[in-house]
Amino acid sequence: MGGKRKWTTAHINYLRKIAHGKPRADILRLFNAQYKTDISMVCLYRIMNKNGIHCGIKTTFKKGLVPHNKGQKGYCAGKRTWFKAGNVPPATAPIGTVSKEDGILKIKVKEPNGWVFFNRAIYEYFNGAVPEGHVVIFGDGNKMNYSPENLIAVSRAQLIVMNQNHLIYNNADLTKVGALVASVKMTVNKCKQKHKRKGQDVKAKPTSGKQ
Repeated sequence: MGGKRKWTTAHINYLRKIAHGKPRADILRLFNAQYKTDISMVCLYRIMNKNGIHCGIKTTFKKGLVPHNKGQKGYCAGKRTWFKAGNVPPATAPIGTVSKEDGILKIKVKEPNGWVFFNRAIYEYFNGAVPEGHVVIFGDGNKMNYSPENLIAVSRAQLIVMNQNHLIYNNADLTKVGALVASVKMTVNKCKQKHKRKGQDVKAKPTSGKQ
């Protein structure tokens, strides 16, 4: 599906039939099961928005929501037929448009020109808003693997420590452990700095002696 493979009227009508009241993740699962296809979330976003198909629910979810495909192989946006390479479209592009710029996917989420990185959009779809000062990284290092389980939110400070100490692996679970290790290192460094400052204050404090 997508790319050079033609979408039929039956496909579009089926999407209209099942879309209402369901998150896109469920729509994707039902469509792939119905037609024995493996279309991506990127492709689904594009075809639904192109044909004005809406699920009729808000796409903001409570923090901690467990995705339907937990533990399964995620959405990997690496196939050429899922999108055409090019620059980000102008502000006239409809909400839901997915574009590739400098090898990175972005999606338009609001008017007139509100674009976000696609990995951030997928993370927030399943987990809620990304905390301020945090970024979303790819757990296995593959920037085309948009599986919810592969997307990890870390603080910018954490990311610096993880890069410095080579704590980002080709395995999402190991990278999550690496993020915890980075947090511990940051805490230890803060304690050392605090202790060092106290020691300097003690040395700088004049001692009183009897004449």
